Amino acid sequence: MNLKEIIPLVYFGLAIFIFEIMNWYGIKYVQETWIQIAKYAIWTLPFQFIAYVLLIRGLTLGYQSFGDIWSLIVTTTTIAWFIKLVTAYGFFQKLPTKGKVVALVLLVSANVIDKLWK
Repeated sequence: MNLKEIIPLVYFGLAIFIFEIMNWYGIKYVQETWIQIAKYAIWTLPFQFIAYVLLIRGLTLGYQSFGDIWSLIVTTTTIAWFIKLVTAYGFFQKLPTKGKVVALVLLVSANVIDKLWK
């Protein structure tokens, strides 16, 4: 991988990280009423906007640098799963189940296969 392929993935990863932090915080600390959820959504709007801009920029640059939508999908799905697992552990201190670990290993394997088998 070269820098041209890494930069979009950093944008994508940051976007997913921001979204996941907001998601897990909301799940853990926001009351389950529509009013509280709406207040939380409004409070997080600036962060959502930043995350969305990073997401679209990362995907756009990623598609341009990879030149292949399928490689981009495999790579970004792996990044998103990894970030979801790490941030979920950070909020809930629960390790993923064996099935989730196997799924992540399969996603990483898919990335390796995609890079090696053209």
